[in-house]
Amino acid sequence: MDDWNAFIDSVKDEPLIVGSKSKPVTKYSCVECGGNGKWSGGTNRYGNSNCLSCKGRGYFVTSSDHRSKLKTQRVARQVANKEAIKSDFISENEGLIEGLQAMQWHSKASSLLEGFAQYGSLTEKQISFARMILAGQAERDGRA
Repeated sequence: MDDWNAFIDSVKDEPLIVGSKSKPVTKYSCVECGGNGKWSGGTNRYGNSNCLSCKGRGYFVTSSDHRSKLKTQRVARQVANKEAIKSDFISENEGLIEGLQAMQWHSKASSLLEGFAQYGSLTEKQISFARMILAGQAERDGRA
């Protein structure tokens, strides 16, 4: 206990530093709410009247040009990732998507293609179902 009291006595006269000194933040007014932080259409889906864009602050710390540039980059990155996922799926399941594209008249095949276009891949059950559809069509083509 004496060590604690000695420590307190040694730091008692030192100045207390609270927070850090940083440069002032530039605030860019929210266009959606006019800078007041309140949504003008009454209450929103969360039961309050805070602006959904600025989350009730009334401002942003980045400019709208910078935010739109970041959004463009994010969307481009998402598209590139989705294309990479699609190409990986196509290389892992050779002939599956091409076979489904040849059978676009089939309602289930077109549904699977829509799912592939949206998500970039198919689930294991969808893959087995697609293979079953393609095998059935190959069997019918062999008979004709």
